[in-house]
Amino acid sequence: MSPTPSRRQELEVDKFGGRHLHCGSGKNLMVVPGWALKPATYRQAAVELAKLGHNVVVPDLYSVIPTSTRACFESYVEALENVAREAFGDEASFDLIGHSLGGAIAIEAASKLHHRIEKLVLVNAIGHPTWSRDKDLSVKSRTLADWSGAFIQDGIRSLLASPQIFSALFDGISEIMKSPQKTIECALIARSSDIRPAMKRVKDSEIEVLTIWGSRDVVVTRDLFEEMTSELGATSIVVDANHGWPFLKPLAFATTVQAFLS
Repeated sequence: MSPTPSRRQELEVDKFGGRHLHCGSGKNLMVVPGWALKPATYRQAAVELAKLGHNVVVPDLYSVIPTSTRACFESYVEALENVAREAFGDEASFDLIGHSLGGAIAIEAASKLHHRIEKLVLVNAIGHPTWSRDKDLSVKSRTLADWSGAFIQDGIRSLLASPQIFSALFDGISEIMKSPQKTIECALIARSSDIRPAMKRVKDSEIEVLTIWGSRDVVVTRDLFEEMTSELGATSIVVDANHGWPFLKPLAFATTVQAFLS
C-alpha cells in the first residue's frame, strides 16, 4: 500500500494485507480497535479522520496473530509494529489512537516505539488496575459476570444512539466463533491488565497524551480513567458518550481528536 495515495483516492476506503483498513492521505495515523472488533466497525471514523487530513490505518490485530501464538500484549504490539512498517515505512512517525483494549495495546506500543509516535490518544481505555477507589477494588476483582453485564448494558444503551452497534456486536460474535480460545485469552488480558510500567515509560518519553472518557461508559469506570490520566501525566477530556463512542458518533469523535492532533 502506498502511504500517500492520490487526491482522487483520498476518501476511498481500501484494504491492504487482506485485512487492514486504509483511508486518506496526509499525516500518518493508526487507530487500534477495541476487543474483538474489526476495522470495518471503525470505517466511518476513519473516513471522518481522513477528511481532516490524515492517512488513516485501522489494523486487524485480533485476527492477524497466528492461532498457535498465545494472545498477549507483546504479540499484539509486534503485530501493530509490522502493520505500521507496511503502512507507513520503516521509520516514519505516526500518531496513535487506542479504543478500549486497543488503548492498552497502544500504550504498550508507544512505550516501545516512542521514537516514532508523536501523539497518543486513549479513548475509554483500559490498562490501569483501579476499578473503584471508594470500595478499594481493582480490575482483577471485577467478576466476569460484572464485565459481561457492563458490556450488555452499554450495548442496550448504544442501540438508542446508533445502529452502528449492530456491526460491533456482529464483529464480536464472529470473532468468538472463529477463534474462541484466542478471544478468551484476549478477554482475560483485558480483565487483568496492569500496564503502569509502560505508562511510566510513555510519560518519561514525553509523548503528548490525551485521555478521553465517556460519562455514560459503564465498562470503564471514571476512577480507572482518572488514575490512568494521572499515571500518564496526560491531558484529559470527558465527553457525553457510551463506551463505543468512536464508532457510534464518528464525526464527534474525529472532531474532538483532531483538536488535539492538530
